[in-house]
Amino acid sequence: STSTIQLTFPNGGSASESASESGAAIANQFMSFKSGSGLSSAVILRNLEDDGAKPFASASRTGATVGFTASKDKALRLIPLLATSSTYEKWDVRDAQATAKVLCNEAESTAQTVLSESIYDAAFGAQ
Repeated sequence: STSTIQLTFPNGGSASESASESGAAIANQFMSFKSGSGLSSAVILRNLEDDGAKPFASASRTGATVGFTASKDKALRLIPLLATSSTYEKWDVRDAQATAKVLCNEAESTAQTVLSESIYDAAFGAQ
């Protein structure tokens, strides 16, 4: 059987961003499992993968989540990989920004997404 370990940040979504923080939630989603606490991205991900864990990260309007699913006997050993001190390498930041930009460009080119965002803005105000 498996266990899912996750950290949830209830106010970590785009609705909680100030104007100067616009885009931070999506960028943070792609910064998950990157360099930290003296460990490289490769070491963090290799440890997760070697133990059969499946990492995940998400960000939405209301919150953000990062975690992994692993067998119960491996999950406890892997928990510290969720709480590394942020010491991002320049390439981690550059890659996260590039990935977020691609995702945003795709969303802006999809009529359904643009309409949904417009309806949300009209109902609740620009986020």
